[in-house]
Amino acid sequence: ATADITTDSPPFTLSNSEYPVTPVKSKLQSFHVQTEMPNIIFAAWKPQELFFPASKIKVDNYDCIRSPYPLTEDTVYSVISEEPIFSADTLRRYPRTSDPPAGFQYTSLPESDDMQAVARLSLEITAPYNNRYDKVRAIEKFLKENYAYDLDIPPLMENKDAVAYFLFDEKRGYCEHFASAMAVMARGAGIPSRVVTGYSGGNYNPFTALWEIKQSDAHAWVEIYFGSAGWAP
Repeated sequence: ATADITTDSPPFTLSNSEYPVTPVKSKLQSFHVQTEMPNIIFAAWKPQELFFPASKIKVDNYDCIRSPYPLTEDTVYSVISEEPIFSADTLRRYPRTSDPPAGFQYTSLPESDDMQAVARLSLEITAPYNNRYDKVRAIEKFLKENYAYDLDIPPLMENKDAVAYFLFDEKRGYCEHFASAMAVMARGAGIPSRVVTGYSGGNYNPFTALWEIKQSDAHAWVEIYFGSAGWAP
């Protein structure tokens, strides 16, 4: 549920680490907003402390941090995050049987012929592997090798499932298509997954010593649940 977090003086304390088995590194990010934006406060996962010019913020149902007002031009704020350091060797050992489940919302799929076809494809691709990490890497490899990245594709045909159409008919698309397909294929193999959106990349400006992130850097990707090792991108 949505939670209010208040403070009389900075910073806001957001959470304790949720990665008891995964090493983390501390990351400090300072943001300078150059044009008005919605009230989502961007931060590297997993934010621990927030220095923001307000006395109250909200954390919504999706763990997004929200300001009580839009981010106006020249808004400046800083975030301290604990960034998990994932390795293949660690993730191959998780999840363990004692780990908490991810939740139904991360495993459910519509009941349809299209989803059954996607699940059959996913099970075929992941069958040779006996751990979650290698199964999702097999899905990732399949998508990279068999589908083309293309920003110029026609609108989706009516009465077509978007993921099934991408996988079996169009076979090309951009980040949202690849992310949606991988998340659905993972769920088809019984693996909890979610699509994440935000910004990736950016360009370093050597004159200002700042990373400049534009709307064209908007991106979508996938996170997979590895129990007490956390959600891994």
